[in-house]
Amino acid sequence: MDRKIGVIEAQIRQWHQHNEASQRLAQIPGIGLLTASALVGHIGTQAKGFISRRHLAAYLGLVPRQHSSGGKQRLAHISKRGDPYLRTRLIHGARAVVRMYQGIQRRGQTLNDPWLEQLLARKHPNQAAVAQANRKALVWALLAGNVACPSARTSGVFIR
Repeated sequence: MDRKIGVIEAQIRQWHQHNEASQRLAQIPGIGLLTASALVGHIGTQAKGFISRRHLAAYLGLVPRQHSSGGKQRLAHISKRGDPYLRTRLIHGARAVVRMYQGIQRRGQTLNDPWLEQLLARKHPNQAAVAQANRKALVWALLAGNVACPSARTSGVFIR
């Protein structure tokens, strides 16, 4: 079994090395080899079919479910629609970014991502991880060919 897993991992690694889109996605903090290859394999050229990053996040089930009526808006947990594997990979990657940030804070260093800092000040780390995963839906722009490289402001955690 371990030999089969090793062979499959080698095939994924080789495919990743020859795929430009997968390599660009892997540069984003919280997105590694498996997540990048899964995103390109599942969404790939269909990314142009999404109007914006938010539509991709909704497709992946990373947006809150709404229970609204009248003028009162109530947001619940994430909708969990779409591909559970991709959603799980994005959330686990975002959770790693949040944990890295918390380690940076404990060491007394500052973070160049005020959005994440403010979010963690008012939300539980798991909620912050899902919000960070939702934010990572910027992969839409990379896959649709709208940008060449993610900007430092939206790509994640950077130390000053």
